Amino acid sequence: MGSKYLYVFDMDGTLSSAGGPVTAQQVRYLRTPWGILSSRNQLRSIEACTQMGLVLAPYCQFIETCRVNMRAEELRMLREKYPGFARYIYVADRERDKAEAELTGWRFVYAKDFEAFLKEVDYGS
Repeated sequence: MGSKYLYVFDMDGTLSSAGGPVTAQQVRYLRTPWGILSSRNQLRSIEACTQMGLVLAPYCQFIETCRVNMRAEELRMLREKYPGFARYIYVADRERDKAEAELTGWRFVYAKDFEAFLKEVDYGS
């Protein structure tokens, strides 16, 4: 893949265009593949990303709609669909999101802690 990390963001309560603390500047800083996994439909998620000025290329890999009560299964499927990353990181805002991410082997980061997390990440090769 050429990248160590795959980031997946929830939408509501996570990204700034949907009432969360994660900014477009922070997402652009990643310079690594990322995607959206949200209970919003794809059109609403695309609109929220557009509102933030996040273009879908080159780093946005996907915008997926999560079925109700199926987040853990969706995260498992994303890991299978996008193999080869050293770390899979899910950024969201709820304790339930954390439990589901950890159940599937994803590293979880609370949206409110994402800025501090970015300062700890090693983007070296």
